[in-house]
Amino acid sequence: MYYNLATDSWDMYYGVMGASHVLEGRQVGEQIIVSSKSEMDGMTQWVFSDVTPDSFHWQNRKSSDGGVTWDVVFELNARRV
Repeated sequence: MYYNLATDSWDMYYGVMGASHVLEGRQVGEQIIVSSKSEMDGMTQWVFSDVTPDSFHWQNRKSSDGGVTWDVVFELNARRV
């Protein structure tokens, strides 16, 4: 992972079980959005919002129309105990 000054984002590489993914992370307003795009899976986003020192909200979203609409695949609210 490294910060890309040209795009004002974090470029990340993720590899698992013979597959690799290039991810981009950036702050958009109060959210942190990590994005991935592939021909097979379309577009995926992991959105972190409502971030506080003790909690955050997280969504895994997918789009098959180039980001016009998004379907929430999974979401959770996390809290430190």
